[in-house]
Amino acid sequence: MPPSDDPLVTSGAVQSTLTFGADYFVDGSLSNTKDPGAGGLPKEIVGIRYNSVGLPTELAGTNTYLAGVSYSALGQTEQLTLGAGAKNAYITNKYEAGTGRLTRSHVTDQTHPYMLQDLNFTQDDAGNGEVSEGRGQVKSLQERPDLVLPLTDRSTPSKAESRCSTRSC
Repeated sequence: MPPSDDPLVTSGAVQSTLTFGADYFVDGSLSNTKDPGAGGLPKEIVGIRYNSVGLPTELAGTNTYLAGVSYSALGQTEQLTLGAGAKNAYITNKYEAGTGRLTRSHVTDQTHPYMLQDLNFTQDDAGNGEVSEGRGQVKSLQERPDLVLPLTDRSTPSKAESRCSTRSC
């Protein structure tokens, strides 16, 4: 719940109290989420469809957000199809044989003749990672915490980190 002095609340874009909901199937898997209207968006119920092994394949409500997912035999996400219709976007992931580490992730769509994003991931034997973006710009993953953090850094959040603001959740 955002505090009453939050700029989104004081501007009227978001109410100070938001009510969310969810329904579940008998097996405990999520059936849908009920999201409140905020910031000019209407309230919405987003349903989830699953494949035969229980992995999500579609998210749809007022719009189709996730139109399809392909998985590897190990359940790793190989490709996500976002949107529905003539202007889909695709996130494609490649993994290292043997370790299952993510080695590449790229974004394409049906509008642009080029990749919108192309990330290549490498790790040394100690697990320290680097990512090269696009045309070879290399950064350590510690410089890009938005991409990946070592499990030791995110396994136990500090007391301050355990509180969640509405803009980051």
